[in-house]
Amino acid sequence: MKRFRIHEKSIQIKKVIMDEEMQMDVISTVIAALHIYGNEYTKMKKFIENKLNKRYLPTWHYITGYDVDSTKKILLKMPIEQRPYSNTLHQSGERKAVIKYVEMSKEMQQDAVQTAAMAMDKYNDDKDIALFLKKEFDRKYEPTWHCIIGSKFSSYVTHIKQFCIYFSLEDRGVLLFKTV
Repeated sequence: MKRFRIHEKSIQIKKVIMDEEMQMDVISTVIAALHIYGNEYTKMKKFIENKLNKRYLPTWHYITGYDVDSTKKILLKMPIEQRPYSNTLHQSGERKAVIKYVEMSKEMQQDAVQTAAMAMDKYNDDKDIALFLKKEFDRKYEPTWHCIIGSKFSSYVTHIKQFCIYFSLEDRGVLLFKTV
């Protein structure tokens, strides 16, 4: 957990899903808003949302509230497209993959995209593509990997840290993650 002090106020970062550079930019934006607007939370909200929407993709959401101990809480939610490495493009031949969410090394990301492209060349059925990807990752990176592929699906999964990727390739979404 990171802590920052602004005059008499203390800021604690509890959970972050963004790269270090974006995190520092968001923190400096919040600090600037606190200095300019103090306790005028409506103006502060508008200031923060406008700044972040201009620098990154819209629509950021600013939510405030109080904890049991009367500590002011600020939650900034970035759009899903802006989450870590979002819109990062990986090319595999003529295909481009758009990374929507990732928690894995760059090498493993590239391998996931290339393996998915290879599977899509080899198979037509999403189940066969998912099975191929799962088996390849079980072999290369040890079990137990899971793969969900399709043009429309929703998911909520628990995975081992640093072993999850969600990307789109052609007209399909690919969710690949490792569990215990």
